[in-house]
Amino acid sequence: MARQLWREPVSIVAVDLEMARLCRFLGSFPADSAVRADVAALPVRASAFDVVTCMDVVHHLEDATLARFLAEVDRVLRPGGFLVLIDAVWNPRWLTGRLLWGADRGAHPRRRETLRQAVEARLEIHRWARCRFLHDYVICVATPRGRGAPPPAGLALRSRPAST
Repeated sequence: MARQLWREPVSIVAVDLEMARLCRFLGSFPADSAVRADVAALPVRASAFDVVTCMDVVHHLEDATLARFLAEVDRVLRPGGFLVLIDAVWNPRWLTGRLLWGADRGAHPRRRETLRQAVEARLEIHRWARCRFLHDYVICVATPRGRGAPPPAGLALRSRPAST
């Protein structure tokens, strides 16, 4: 999905602990790169990336690991770089989502507000939106504090107030 977010040609570095996923990625995108690593300890230099895209990962991370991951995002983004985070969130009022969480391997579902607080503790949020497809999801665009301009306007999302 990361490749579909960008219009111009980009180089993608996939990071995962599961080698099978990395092999599938490279089978689909052989010109890109894959690294077997923990997202909370990325084996790359500081300021290495323009964009970090994180999809359906953070509900697999314990709170302390999530905090370390966000610190890593802060470290590896270049000035002017940004994070695009898309993840399912816990909504006890959404029956379909409650049923799916029972089958999901992610052991750390969070409410929207909890995830937002974790991101805001490390990064500046520029866009925060929610959508629903089976699960409730959040889509977040954030940058390291005090390093560069907001993300491009082409990434504009319809934002909702923080309380939603």
